[in-house]
Order: sequence, then C-alpha cells, then structure tokens
Amino acid sequence: MSTLLSTSGLMRALRAFDDADRSLRTSMTRLSTGRRINSGADDPAGLIATEALTAEIRMLEAEQANAARIDSYAAIAEGGLSQVSDLSSELAGKLVAAANSGGISEEEQAAYQTEIDSLVSSIERAAGPAMERLEGLNLPDDQVGELSSELSTALTELRSVASGGEHSVSSGEVEEAMSRVSTVVSKAAELRGAVGAYQRYSLEADINSSRVAMENLMESRSRIADTEYALETSNLNRAQILRKAATQSLRIARALPENVLDLLSQVS
Repeated sequence: MSTLLSTSGLMRALRAFDDADRSLRTSMTRLSTGRRINSGADDPAGLIATEALTAEIRMLEAEQANAARIDSYAAIAEGGLSQVSDLSSELAGKLVAAANSGGISEEEQAAYQTEIDSLVSSIERAAGPAMERLEGLNLPDDQVGELSSELSTALTELRSVASGGEHSVSSGEVEEAMSRVSTVVSKAAELRGAVGAYQRYSLEADINSSRVAMENLMESRSRIADTEYALETSNLNRAQILRKAATQSLRIARALPENVLDLLSQVS
C-alpha cells in the first residue's frame, strides 16, 4: 500500500513539475520576445485578430509611402516652376532694358538679345522636367493637365522673343513681348498654386489621416499581442516558486519507497 501511495504521489509531483515548468518557459518566452502571442497555441483568437490588424497596418504603410513619393514629385515640380517664374521675371527686366533704343547702342541691344535667348532656353529646360513630374499627380478635374497645357502653349509663344522671332528686341514690339512673358509668369504661378493646394489639402490630409489610423491600429494590436511585463514578471516568479516546490516534492516522493523498505527491514 505504501508503494502504491508513493507512486501516486510521484505522479502528482511530476504533473505539478511539468505544469510549473511549462508556465515558466511560457513566461520567459513572452518576456524575452516582448510578445504575449508567440504561436497559435498561446491565443488562437488573438492571433487571428493580430494578423488582421497587421495586414491593415501594412496597407496603411504602403499608402503613406505612395503619398510621400507623390509629394516628393510635387515638390520637385514646384521647385522647377519656381525657377521658371524667377527666370521669367529676369527675362522681363532684360526686355525692358533692351527696349531703350535711344539710350543704348546696337551692340548693347545685340548683347541683351543674346541674354534673352539664353533665358528663354533656360526657362524651357526648367519647365520640361517640372511638367513631366506633374503627369503622375492625380489632381481633381485634371486641373494639372489643363494648366500644364496652358503653360506649354505660353512657353511656345515665348519663343517669339528670341532671336529671329517676331517679338525679338529688333522688332521693337516690347509690349507684345512683355505680354508673352507675363503669360508664362501667370500660368506658372497658377500651376504652382494648384500643386501647392494639392500637397496641402489632399496629400498632407491623406498622410495625416493614415498616420492617425495606423497609430490606433498599432495600439490595438499591442493590447492584444504584446507582453504585459508587470503581469508576466509576476507569473514568472510564481512559476519559479512552484517548480522549486514540485522539485522538492519529487525528491520526497522518490525517497518514500526506500524509507518504507528501511522500516520493514528494521521490523524483520
């Protein structure tokens, strides 16, 4: 009977040791990884919810990356258009200076014309890449497309102020030449305004909205999947104490049959 009882006690001690050891390993894993759910067995429903939230977060991250890339294209385009405006303003000054036929020589007028030709070429070079960048922007009602087309037309007409053009310095038609330059400045400004509005009220709003949504999703995922360190540390301490107690119980249970045999030998 004593042997049977000791065997039963040994089995209970083994089961208690296994339970405590399992709890200890679980707590150590959660504390080391920082995650409460490390496998489906930890929390099947929680794992499903966590994976769904992770998928949504990845989608928002991709949306933010796309918006940031478009914003960079818009910034590059706006910088190019700003250069168009600056060069056009400088061109207007050269046209006014060259129009003073009574105060400058023909050689000076020719020099101004050379500068004007260079400015016209620079304006076209700055405008081309800028408008190419704008093709990837999805502004409402194709506003960018319309303004880009108008600016392209204005740039084509601006060539008339270059050498050989009908509104060059030698033609004496300063007012018409200035009108062409003013149109370029005006269309470039309108296009910059449209791009800026798109950046501020569309792209920036979308990015901020995605960030807020992602923060909320990450917080929800953290509540489900991340380790609560205070609780898990307490569980670890408890598991350590229980395993020590179970280990001591195993020693006692294993020693009990030998003690019984010793008693029997003394009686005999």
